[in-house]
Amino acid sequence: MSARRRAVVNPPSMNFMVKILSVIYVGGAYGLVLVSLVQAAILVSWLRG
Repeated sequence: MSARRRAVVNPPSMNFMVKILSVIYVGGAYGLVLVSLVQAAILVSWLRG
């Protein structure tokens, strides 16, 4: 019973994780660029402040 219930509960979370991982994998380069831009903006504002 518990195994069947776990099998019913797992697929949505697994699909959610797969979506997150695919987004991270596909948008990895864009994510790095975005993070670097955000860090640069924070650094510039910190230096001006």
